[in-house]
Amino acid sequence: MTEPAKKLDSAHPVQLADALNRKRVDNAHAWFKAWIDAEQLEFTSAARRLGLDNGRPLCSKFYHKKLDGDPARLILAIEALRAQLEGPDGVSRHIGFRETRCAKAIFKYASAARDGHAIGVLIGSQGLGKTEAIREFQRRTEGDGKPPVEYVYCRVSTNLPSLINDIAEQLGIIGREKGGDPARLHRRIAQRLKSHPLFLVFDEADYLNRRCLDFIRNLNDESGTGSLLVGRPPLLKTIQEGVQWTTLNDQEKDRLVQDGPLAPFVDRVFFSALPGLGDDEAVNITEDVLKAQLNEEAISKLLAYVGPNFRLLSKIIGKLRDIRLRAGMMIDKTMVEAAWLKLQRLDVGAHNK
Repeated sequence: MTEPAKKLDSAHPVQLADALNRKRVDNAHAWFKAWIDAEQLEFTSAARRLGLDNGRPLCSKFYHKKLDGDPARLILAIEALRAQLEGPDGVSRHIGFRETRCAKAIFKYASAARDGHAIGVLIGSQGLGKTEAIREFQRRTEGDGKPPVEYVYCRVSTNLPSLINDIAEQLGIIGREKGGDPARLHRRIAQRLKSHPLFLVFDEADYLNRRCLDFIRNLNDESGTGSLLVGRPPLLKTIQEGVQWTTLNDQEKDRLVQDGPLAPFVDRVFFSALPGLGDDEAVNITEDVLKAQLNEEAISKLLAYVGPNFRLLSKIIGKLRDIRLRAGMMIDKTMVEAAWLKLQRLDVGAHNK
């Protein structure tokens, strides 16, 4: 018995009754029809995928909107299969990784820091797809003969001892949850990186404090380890607050020099701001994922809602999917507004026609 069929057998009677809700029926039919058309499935094969024995007539009638009987079991089977195919996000499988301007910038600067054993600092607001781009860079560079990419996730609770312990754990220097003296572990990490070079990428680096940044600089001094720090604007503020300019008198001439706890760090890094999602990118991704066109009013409304935020775009596409499948191939302003309202949990039925 397939997974969707097992879910049917364990379904509660209340769930079966709820499946008769008209909106769920419409959503299930729209997805079911698009799925069969895209996969070019016969109804016998579709019934088999749904785990329904002798389900060909049922699938055929439902596809052609000629089903007069109780659709509850079929609706639940379709919903179970859809969740199984699309995953919990319901849209990530369809969007996948997109090489946006932000992703291309991360690839460019990550390669420069990795090849040059340098420290790069990239600043971008939330929702640009930074983490996805980092993970994709790690995947693409695997086994290319250069220092492997080691992904380090920074938390709001990260301080210098916890950062050192996390890196030592990831490098296999200590066991999970073992811990150790930070000074000793610092030395062992530097030694390991000398003999087994890595390229360290710190995601959510805006959670790092000054001592953590200086530790990364110290590793670069000791082992030549390249690093990339990717974070939101507060990271830049932390760096700026750790550096100031001081006037020194050198042979009767005044000179400006950098001073402060992070002056050595700033002296060794390069900075860049990450671009957000472009208008053309937002429109192209939406039309490609939905296999539909947006009219001019819909484009204007979508760009007003989404801006440069890739994460927000992916969410609104998720809401547009069912609306577009029911309403046809062209996406208009009303559909985009309805998707936005649903995203805000303010669905007032704007898409119903």
